[in-house]
Amino acid sequence: MKNLIALIALVFAQATFASNFTQLEKGDLHIYSADAKVLSSSLLCPINGSGMRCLAYGMNVKIQVKLNGCVDRMVGHVAKFNMIDGQPVLQFRAIAVMNEMSMRARCVRMPSETVNVMIPFEGEFAFEQMDFTGMTQVTM
Repeated sequence: MKNLIALIALVFAQATFASNFTQLEKGDLHIYSADAKVLSSSLLCPINGSGMRCLAYGMNVKIQVKLNGCVDRMVGHVAKFNMIDGQPVLQFRAIAVMNEMSMRARCVRMPSETVNVMIPFEGEFAFEQMDFTGMTQVTM
C-alpha cells in the first residue's frame, strides 16, 4: 500500500513539474528576454471612507511586456520582491520566443502582454529587470 501511495505521489509530482515546460512550435528561432515596464500599482485593500481597511496587505503591480515581433509570444515570467540595501525592489524578467514569421509579418503596432504581480509591500518601490542568460538558439 505504501508503494502504491509513493508511486501515485511520484507520478503526480512529475506531471506537475513537466507542465512548467514550454513547448516550442514550428518556426521558433530563439528565446529572448523581453523589455518590461510598470504601468500601474494599486493597494490590494485600499482604505475606505471610514478609515477602515481589510486584512490584506500588499500591492497589485501591472507590468507591460513588449514583444520584438508581430508573431512572437511571451512564454513566461519571473517576479521576485526583495529588500536590497533597505530599499524595496521588484525584480522581474519576461521570457519570449521569436518566431521566423516575425521577420516577414508587418503589424500596425508591436504586440505587448500585460502581467499582474502581487508584492507584499505598500509604497514606492524600484523596478529592476533581471538578466536572462539562457538559451539563445533553438535547434529543431
